[in-house]
Amino acid sequence: AATPPLWAFRYPLSELATNDPSSNRSKKLMIIGLKRAFFHSESSGKTFVKPPHLRGTTRCWRLLKSMYGTLHAASEFQDTFNFTLVEKIELNQGQAQICLYYCPRTGMKLVYHGDDIGAVFYGPELDEFRKKLSKSFEANVKYLIGPEAGDDKSGLLLNRCITYTDAGVLWEADPR
Repeated sequence: AATPPLWAFRYPLSELATNDPSSNRSKKLMIIGLKRAFFHSESSGKTFVKPPHLRGTTRCWRLLKSMYGTLHAASEFQDTFNFTLVEKIELNQGQAQICLYYCPRTGMKLVYHGDDIGAVFYGPELDEFRKKLSKSFEANVKYLIGPEAGDDKSGLLLNRCITYTDAGVLWEADPR
């Protein structure tokens, strides 16, 4: 799977910190984790496994879905995830970085690595995105970071602490 450079994560965080003065709405960062991500991808048909109960026999299973720990799992998941974002949710993939996406209809910006997603825009549009994503994957909202009273003020994305303050957005390495 492609690993985005650090600047790719700065891009949506810059969007979070930059509000449109003509709008009375505040942007938020929704951090989503996909549960059992690889199991939602179709297998290329090249992977065979031998479960414990078939040991000692000449029989094995051909996988129809991807499975963690197999050679093709990461690329099969990435292909499925990219297809979902582009074809089903209608986002445009970045040209400089394939892990960045943009919604031309709403202006939402998204970055992902593996099964971790960070999306920035206004709350209702982020919720709409989550619902669309949940039709194809088990999407779990880890944090909704923003300025409103009910929003999280900090969260983790790829072992980086993101903190929303009145002065701006802080982004730092996880102190653990």
